[in-house]
Amino acid sequence: MLHKPVGANELRRMLFSLPPRGDSPPQSA
Repeated sequence: MLHKPVGANELRRMLFSLPPRGDSPPQSA
């Protein structure tokens, strides 16, 4: 999924930004 290496903080931020389902864009994150 990730194209470039990122810090753990960035990974967590991205994961938290994703919706619970994962098929819809983050609405209010």
